[in-house]
Amino acid sequence: MHDENLFSNDATRSRDNLILQLLDQGLRAGEVLKLRVSDVNDAYQLDRGRSRAIVTVVRRANDIDDERVIEPAVKTNPGMLPIPSRLASALIRYVLDERRAAIDSRPDGLETPYLFVNQQGRFIGRPLGQRNLNRIVAKLKGRFGLPESFVPCTLRHTHMTELYDSLLAKGLKGKEIQERMVPRGRWAPNSNMPSHYAARSLMREAAEYVEERDRKLKHA
Repeated sequence: MHDENLFSNDATRSRDNLILQLLDQGLRAGEVLKLRVSDVNDAYQLDRGRSRAIVTVVRRANDIDDERVIEPAVKTNPGMLPIPSRLASALIRYVLDERRAAIDSRPDGLETPYLFVNQQGRFIGRPLGQRNLNRIVAKLKGRFGLPESFVPCTLRHTHMTELYDSLLAKGLKGKEIQERMVPRGRWAPNSNMPSHYAARSLMREAAEYVEERDRKLKHA
């Protein structure tokens, strides 16, 4: 994600890395595109004396502020998503530096509330669209051991699988895992999506068992 040969343009490097990092936190592509500057909070107060960095995912269908021809959609429930503090700090720096420069260069002088904007070209300063986000992610296809099928939701699936494995390793089971995964995935309370990641985990365990058994049989 920080390979200068892959993201060589200084005007877009920070933005592209931040988009990939948010996708890696489990956000959908539409959620990333619909984030507003005001949705980033680097000091959300959990309780007295404790704060965390968060981004707030909000459904904004038919948004009059969205000038994109094809408006991105938030398909999950709204919610607050804790993120690493270093990521929140980097998002704020982007807002103050690269994003600000792009918006100031916008010919019509208008300001969009959306977090990620085009950094160059005739649409400079306008909110980033799905096609350009797909192009950013496509740069990673087949690189660094990643599959050719790599798409934005691949990072979300990876994040949720890692979360399931982490909860399982802590000794949590069934309903306990469900209660923790649903808010992170922003699914409906009775969603069966956590069981989907449980199945992936079980399949991986079964594959590891088969490989281990095969190695033992070879040396029997």
